[in-house]
Amino acid sequence: MSVAKRVEVLAQPLAEQLGLVLWDVRFFKEGTDWILLVTVDKNEGSVNLSDCENLSRAIDPILDQEDFIDHGYRLQVSSPGLERKLRTPAHFQAYIDERVIVRLQKSFEGQKEYRGTLASFEGDTLTINLDDVRSLSCTLKECAWVKADDF
Repeated sequence: MSVAKRVEVLAQPLAEQLGLVLWDVRFFKEGTDWILLVTVDKNEGSVNLSDCENLSRAIDPILDQEDFIDHGYRLQVSSPGLERKLRTPAHFQAYIDERVIVRLQKSFEGQKEYRGTLASFEGDTLTINLDDVRSLSCTLKECAWVKADDF
């Protein structure tokens, strides 16, 4: 099991106890540092600094006790922000009928970035109803990223 998945299993119940929703867990290298990024949301209201601090304080000793990460890392707990990146099938399912921005790996019809409403997510294919009445279907592999467009 990957580091991110193991942390997700540990963080999920802690987040719920604190009234938070676990949005994402990523473990990645940035420069020479390893970052363990735990992203949380709330069903009601916005995530604030205290929410992030509380989860960080709750999970840090458990990570120390479990000791499954074999090198130094920096733990960061944050909110997904307004333009949150969608990465998992659950994210895409939750954003059906919501506004999104899609950035493609390669240009399509002369552009890489499109805005519209996520119409469906099936298998690994997204269909977006674009603002100009067209629709765009693409696989996740064809996307550089997809994020919420709350504006």
